Amino acid sequence: MKKLLFIFLVAALFTSCKKDEVTPNNPYDDIDYGNETPIDTLDLNGIVAIHRDILLPKCSTPGCHDGTFEPDFRTVMSSYSTLVYHPIIKNNPTNDYEFRVVPFDTTNSVLQKRLNWTTFANTNDRMPQDNIGTGLPQEDLDRISAWILGGAKDFQGNVAVMPNKEPRMQWFYSLEGGADLLSTPQPYNVLSGADNREDGQGHLSMILDTSMRVLITANITDDSTAMKNLENVRLDFSYFEDDFSNPIHSENGQYFTWSSDEYWYFLFNVPETFLQDTTIYMRINANDGDHEEDTYFPREDSYDWYKSYWSINVQEGSHQ
Repeated sequence: MKKLLFIFLVAALFTSCKKDEVTPNNPYDDIDYGNETPIDTLDLNGIVAIHRDILLPKCSTPGCHDGTFEPDFRTVMSSYSTLVYHPIIKNNPTNDYEFRVVPFDTTNSVLQKRLNWTTFANTNDRMPQDNIGTGLPQEDLDRISAWILGGAKDFQGNVAVMPNKEPRMQWFYSLEGGADLLSTPQPYNVLSGADNREDGQGHLSMILDTSMRVLITANITDDSTAMKNLENVRLDFSYFEDDFSNPIHSENGQYFTWSSDEYWYFLFNVPETFLQDTTIYMRINANDGDHEEDTYFPREDSYDWYKSYWSINVQEGSHQ
């Protein structure tokens, strides 16, 4: 009997303790969410709202700026990185522009021109191109202009700082040249093809003739200097793969435009002083005016096969 009474007392004690516990308030229980529409706090002239309202629905359409080609308007970041201080691909006939968007400057921003002009590079090429001749609504154009004039700020509100990388070369092309760049017929023997390489191998030296005239064109671009304003554009030759401190021959580059395309080219006769049946390495130098040392292609850390691709071998009578 005493044992049973003890069990009831213990149970009563635990029950009384549990009843004395206080459940804490949930601070979210008293919020009345209602049916109100959330307030849009985005800056209408900021890149996030412009991307949401204009670039994504009106420009990133299938087959347009959906990642198929630049500018890439699929995301806010891709839009910003391929617009602000981004070198252009297609220029106007007089090559007046360098970047798609220049902060605080609508006059020199290609984006502004492509959206407002009906003739930038061609006839009726105003963007967007899905409805030729009809541009974006004026409200959209004003918002983009306001964004550029406000410093083309990123999604965090920071004004872009102009990058300053070294020049880069995207490609070069070689062929037998005539008396001048526009001589016809041209070309009649493409030197960058496998037929003009040792043993027909595309990564080995180009075979040149002692009497040959050669044309080499190169596409050299920079993020802060227009192609035509590059300095020290030079083609050097050396018997050593990585030592051009005393080149055996050099050719100065010439700037050239054809339609809306730009090039640097080297047109020269194969020097009689070149040793025959010997590998001679080439490299192109350029300076954007912002770096103390020239940039050169190919670099020392390039693959050996690429350096071999940038070499020649002179053989008398090889093209007769």
